[in-house]
Amino acid sequence: MTSVKPISRLVFCALTLAAMVVFFEIAPAAENGAEQQKGEVRIYEVFGMGCPACQGGLAKLVEKVDGVSQTEVNWKEQRIKVTFTKEASVDDEKIYEAIRKANFTPGKRLDVEKNDGKG
Repeated sequence: MTSVKPISRLVFCALTLAAMVVFFEIAPAAENGAEQQKGEVRIYEVFGMGCPACQGGLAKLVEKVDGVSQTEVNWKEQRIKVTFTKEASVDDEKIYEAIRKANFTPGKRLDVEKNDGKG
């Protein structure tokens, strides 16, 4: 009976390792596909964020805007990076409205990046 524990531990470790290998091989492929679907990237100032908890609420509201594919919020720099879908045509005012809805003050648009999907 004592040999069952080491065997079950070995099986558990093997299954965990196999799952990690599968995940880390599949995840980059999914990210590459998503990268090709990205369009314009804009960076906006956002004032009033005082802690990391502020980031989540802001990101959720901005991501609800039609045409937004993802956001990256940095509360320390008081900025949000907004990535749009390739076919999106989103007016800055829609982003400013979402920022206000999250109870923050929008600043100016700082930067625009073009992503042509060529990695």
